[in-house]
Amino acid sequence: MRKKIASILAMLAALALLQGQISDAGRTPRQGGKADSANSGVETVDTGPGVRCFSHLDNYLRVRADLKGRETVFHFSGMAYGVTPGDKRRELFAVEGFTIGRVMWDGEDGPYLLEKELLLWQDHRTGEILNKWRNPYTNKDVQALHLGLDPVNQRLVFPEEERSLLPMILPSQRLCKQVVWHRELFPNYPSPLPRRDYPHNSQSDTFQAGEFTQYIVEQSDLDDVRLDSVPAIFTFTEVLPWLPFMEMGDAPGNVILVCRGCKLAGGFQDLPEEIKDFTRQQFPAFTTAPESYTEPNDTPWGSFKRQLDLIRAAQQEILDLMEEEYE
Repeated sequence: MRKKIASILAMLAALALLQGQISDAGRTPRQGGKADSANSGVETVDTGPGVRCFSHLDNYLRVRADLKGRETVFHFSGMAYGVTPGDKRRELFAVEGFTIGRVMWDGEDGPYLLEKELLLWQDHRTGEILNKWRNPYTNKDVQALHLGLDPVNQRLVFPEEERSLLPMILPSQRLCKQVVWHRELFPNYPSPLPRRDYPHNSQSDTFQAGEFTQYIVEQSDLDDVRLDSVPAIFTFTEVLPWLPFMEMGDAPGNVILVCRGCKLAGGFQDLPEEIKDFTRQQFPAFTTAPESYTEPNDTPWGSFKRQLDLIRAAQQEILDLMEEEYE
């Protein structure tokens, strides 16, 4: 009996680290869709012997990934801030993570951009990856639930009549000798964590956020027709409700994530050793990019819900065992 309880307690301590093992649940693969580096499907214009001319979509994929389907990694780091009405901002914890992805070409039905994203929370004074975290607003210790999103895919298939609109669908801006590909999103949909069922973890029945990303490249790199993947700087800012593991309930305020990073020439192997080791041990599914297109995409609050539900299930099992012990 005691051994069984001890086993469940150990599982509770590790639940925040199980995202990589459960992230494939409920994914629907697209039949026949596999990453293919041999059939790149690149739209080029023949401007002479051996000369390549890339389309707007091709350049977007060169920035975000690699036209030949090779795996690419963006590493980023930054800070999570807490903002409440009438109070100064607070540094909550540091953020470090990466996206790992590839382009998939599926005959005429393509391309697809296949990605996974992992965000890890760190002590902002020591850089240590968090297991427990002291909430400065409540002075309570809570379990830090890291955020693994798998998949985060884009289907970049456009009918002929829409291709002239691609500069608006995938916007970019020339700034001096650089080009910035940018995206501003404002998700607003029913929260996977309704307040009735998750009163301590959910601020609202609606998930509402702002996500602002930039990919910055040199125009000279885009002009280099030899490059299937161009070096890129990456920045993002996200305005979010309180993260569910913070246990802030419906208190007013927001979390703001501010991060920046770059595409790594050596992919996963170029990540910091601590990040690689932690990923291999706790999120092994995130060491490689997706191999095929699946849907639906993962969402932050969906990821947190899976982890919270696992914690609840383990806690209930412990209570059931204790009741059996005293009957």
